[in-house]
Amino acid sequence: MKKIVLVILVIAGLLVGCWIVERWDVWFGKHIEPEFRLTESVVGVQLTIGNSPMNERIVSWRSRGDSLLLRDGMVRLIWASEKDTIYPKVNKKWIKSEGGEAIYYWCCVSVKEGIYSYAIETIDTITPYYSTKIDYTDSLDIVVLGDVQDKRYDEKTDSAVMKLKENYDADFILQLGDLIDRPHQDKWDLYFQSFESLRTEVPMISIVGNHDYHKGVNKYPDERFFYTFPYFLDERGNAPIIGCCELNFGKTILYILDSNQPIWRQREQRKWLKDRFENAPKGIKKIVAMHHPLRSARSKFNNLIVRWMYEGLIKKYEIELVLAGHEHTYYMLNKEETGGYKQIITNFSLKNYNDAKGEKARKAIELRIEN
Repeated sequence: MKKIVLVILVIAGLLVGCWIVERWDVWFGKHIEPEFRLTESVVGVQLTIGNSPMNERIVSWRSRGDSLLLRDGMVRLIWASEKDTIYPKVNKKWIKSEGGEAIYYWCCVSVKEGIYSYAIETIDTITPYYSTKIDYTDSLDIVVLGDVQDKRYDEKTDSAVMKLKENYDADFILQLGDLIDRPHQDKWDLYFQSFESLRTEVPMISIVGNHDYHKGVNKYPDERFFYTFPYFLDERGNAPIIGCCELNFGKTILYILDSNQPIWRQREQRKWLKDRFENAPKGIKKIVAMHHPLRSARSKFNNLIVRWMYEGLIKKYEIELVLAGHEHTYYMLNKEETGGYKQIITNFSLKNYNDAKGEKARKAIELRIEN
């Protein structure tokens, strides 16, 4: 009997060992970032939202690491409406990574309904004027995208983005993590190239996915992510450890979670979420967005920690909708199938998992909410 138990343990150990070897690079593999050097004074212009998404817009961009550009007054945002032109406060952060360094800028602007144009002016250049429209009627149209994660420019994401622009009149874009393939500047550049037709016109809200993290035993999100989408930053402009936040859209609150964190930080995030649920105004609709789905389209054993942490809260506080990516498929579960909430997994990458349930397609969904 002891020999049989020993043989079973040895076989189990070998299987676990093989699994760990096969997954090691996915979990811990560190790829050296290629060297880069910015020569332009304005690149990567991104329109996003402030902490009050109905009333604030943030424009972010990056620049070469030039000490002259770090001086106050050398860089400004020109924000114009039909009535007036303003020059909001410019915030900046010097970020150095393995491959190089850049200055990250962001400006928050208070807005009302209307058409706005904006440009960025530096000591040696001014960008073209970009345009954005704010037109809130009885509802808001949010286009939801899953993973993008381009490895090369020939993955036709730019064409897919152009179709989004033609087919949807979106107020916001919500991207569900893995915006980039890995936290390297060349992958960020792929994103900016592919989304060129939308990123300066329609504000994008993006959440942190596992591919937006630096891998390792002590993994951590890429700092560049938070300065491209600065609504995560604190009042002093510091990046968070956990990429979660609450966004109020009038009659709907969107709760963004960072499902990539280790279990001890997931517990901190759970306390944060419970407090937010308990203090939410009565009658308000609640939506939760995270990278990893509570109910996997691949296996009932996937994402068990995430489900254990949050599903009970989501059912208790009667959350209507959970949005997720990660599994490179389109897959929807209704309230009867989950036991209390609707879950949608969606994908905006050419990559598809053959072992996942659902529709194997690059697909965006439109979410209409009351404001």
